[in-house]
Amino acid sequence: MTSLREYIFAKYAFIYAIIVIAGLSPLFSQTSIPYYKLEQMSYRYYVNQAWDSLIAMEKKYRPEDIHSYALDLRYGAACFHKKNYRKALRFFENLDLKQSRDLLLLEYRYYAYLQSGRPEDARKLCLDFEALSQQTDFCKEKVVATLGVESKIFRINQNFREDDAITATQKISKSREYYAFYLQLSSLKNWQFTLAPMWLYERNEYRNTAWENPLWNENVVQNHLYMSARYAIGYGKRIWLNDHYVMTQTEAQPVDSTSNYYSYHTDEKHIAGLFYQHSIRSLDFIAGVQYAPQDSVDNIIPSLGVSWYPWGNDRFFIYTCVSHQPSASSPREKWLIKQKWGVKLWKKLWVEPFGMYGKTTHYYDEQGYVIYAQQEKMNYYWGVDMQYFPGKKYALYASFQKYNLTKEIRYGEETKFYDTNFPSLLFGIKWQLK
Repeated sequence: MTSLREYIFAKYAFIYAIIVIAGLSPLFSQTSIPYYKLEQMSYRYYVNQAWDSLIAMEKKYRPEDIHSYALDLRYGAACFHKKNYRKALRFFENLDLKQSRDLLLLEYRYYAYLQSGRPEDARKLCLDFEALSQQTDFCKEKVVATLGVESKIFRINQNFREDDAITATQKISKSREYYAFYLQLSSLKNWQFTLAPMWLYERNEYRNTAWENPLWNENVVQNHLYMSARYAIGYGKRIWLNDHYVMTQTEAQPVDSTSNYYSYHTDEKHIAGLFYQHSIRSLDFIAGVQYAPQDSVDNIIPSLGVSWYPWGNDRFFIYTCVSHQPSASSPREKWLIKQKWGVKLWKKLWVEPFGMYGKTTHYYDEQGYVIYAQQEKMNYYWGVDMQYFPGKKYALYASFQKYNLTKEIRYGEETKFYDTNFPSLLFGIKWQLK
């Protein structure tokens, strides 16, 4: 009997709770309004360009419950004119373009893509709608070429010396130079190709820490070739392949002309990757996997990156990337975390501080463009990127980076570890050709 009473009580208590919640829910819901009034108000605000009133109306009257071509267009236009382009796309992408073929909607959506940093989607829109391609200069060109050059300045630290060392060979970096050329081709067939040759020149000095004079000099030349092919499979959806080829030539010659010591060897490697990017409202996801053979070991490097534009804004973003990287000093692989914050300080300047933490001797960035492969273990690095857009056709950029490295030096049977900082400054220019 007791269990039956408990069952009946629980049953009716549950039904009563549902009735109470259903009765109170209208008190917590947003204000409702007949559709015809919503249509009249939005039209009046739209004609008078009262964009703030339209946005306030969208927040108050739950427009997502009423899917209307006119309402979504007006709400999107309000966000667009308030320069909230990503939120505007949330409304524009709800509309059926092929059914409407509204040139006004096409132009709104086209420029919202460009302002949101999605030029591939803007060009895809031109491909799908010929009327739009005749209205915009960017789409009239069958192929858009972007050229760029960059260089990097390194601050070389003259490394420590040990007076009580017994015997050791120590490498001292004397100079380092980096140059790169960049070519990107974007076509109306949803393809984008990138070709970037890079060159790194390094001069090192080896000496026994117990001696005053250097033993031999080392010259290192690295020839890089980065290639990628990107394809837009849909609006906000891209897939691409990349290959980064590196050939390293190392030559060592003695300082003393009486010595017969001479060394020369080459090393080649390929880093290949497959990536997928998906833009969903205020989020951009990049998932990828790279194949990077190192020291006869086949390394598979997965990564996942997320860019978040809070509230759909276009002046601030937060980017986080987690990758599983190999380590030459250990058979285990390392988890690395990269964090970046982007802020648009004014109309033409972006400032993006960043940092990465995770100990590794071999680091490959999330798109395979940057490679770090040295004897020194990298503990973390930080820096800041800056991009300045003085005109529509070209951009200036710079990047300050500071690496924290651990050097390993052996003194006979004893091994010592030293931490050192390695700063550098990269600067370059890109311009768009017709």
